Amino acid sequence: MEYIEQNNSQNTNEGISFLELLSLVKKNLVLILVVTVLFTACGAIYGKFVKKPVYSATATAVIQVDNSSLSEYNAFVYAQYLVNSMSEFIISDNVTKEVAKELIDEQYEISHTEKENSIVHYSNKEQKEISEQNYQKMITSKANAVKSGTKITTKDESLIIKITYSKEEENENTPDEVLKTVGLIIEKTQEVAKTYKNQTPTRKFPVAESENAIMYAYEQKYNLTPVKDAEGNIISYVGDKSFTALELNDIVKNEARILRNNFVVYYDGDSLVLAIKTTEESQELDSTIASHSLVYLNDYALKNPVEKYVEEYLYPVFANKLVEMNNQPTFATKSTKTLIITVIAFILGAAVSFGVILLRYLLDDTFKSRTQLEAITGINVLTSIPKFNAKEDE
Repeated sequence: MEYIEQNNSQNTNEGISFLELLSLVKKNLVLILVVTVLFTACGAIYGKFVKKPVYSATATAVIQVDNSSLSEYNAFVYAQYLVNSMSEFIISDNVTKEVAKELIDEQYEISHTEKENSIVHYSNKEQKEISEQNYQKMITSKANAVKSGTKITTKDESLIIKITYSKEEENENTPDEVLKTVGLIIEKTQEVAKTYKNQTPTRKFPVAESENAIMYAYEQKYNLTPVKDAEGNIISYVGDKSFTALELNDIVKNEARILRNNFVVYYDGDSLVLAIKTTEESQELDSTIASHSLVYLNDYALKNPVEKYVEEYLYPVFANKLVEMNNQPTFATKSTKTLIITVIAFILGAAVSFGVILLRYLLDDTFKSRTQLEAITGINVLTSIPKFNAKEDE
């Protein structure tokens, strides 16, 4: 018995030979083929009909450094030094959240208005108000998706950065979103790198002045004259068009709110420039009313000057360094990767089938031949009974 155990242990340590493996494959060739074909077919069906296609778009940008204070060589070395850091900055939370915010606002047609010292987010698409907490959750979720779908590639000693954004198909607008996202990543990287004393160069006029501007605009457009009662209270306005005092008051308050939310003041050199931001809400303002309102507010701004907005850099290392190249993508590439999935399924099927067969073989402790029995026991076998079918012999 001790001899058998020693020989059995020795045989186990020797492992399985190549000829035994080959014999094992031959004996179970049908099973291996069936399982492999089944896995391959499932992979092909999944890749062709189940898995959603992925859309990708790649944009390129180059790192440029002002060499007015540096030699050409030093400027190149400095720009090269910035490439890896800029690549990290591009997919940072600061940038991806700004990209996500614009995508969310466009997708749900969200407008933002001030209400009792807080911001109200309203989805015009879904006709409902979104709380600040839920709005921030939407932004965070989309920002994570943008980050995970963005791939930054660079080459050694190159100042060119390639930004590829990929997304699995959700609806027919997916290709457009992919293209827009790639462009926004570069745009928001440039914007986030610098900020202003006020983050947007806007100045909100006092509520009373905004209302005065709208009232002035209506008076100018319709040549309005106030009509007073015996006590001196204004009861209506008459001119090219008539309004009751209450009616015009409601109009003025509503349009003054729109004016304040969409009004922009900035400096172009030494000149003060006033404008209305183009939004769906601002389009509710009549163009003539908006024009007369700007005249009134311009006069008010000149009489009540404010300090000019001073540009300050939030990330001075990155500010004005990333320059978008002109060969931006105009279409998103569609990929299903059916062939890759099919090949992987084929390899997996072959590996699984052979692995199961090999495992069964290794766990089988029965003798398979006379030679094997003699090798393990050390005893010569005198004779053996061949395999036969008892029913056929009868």
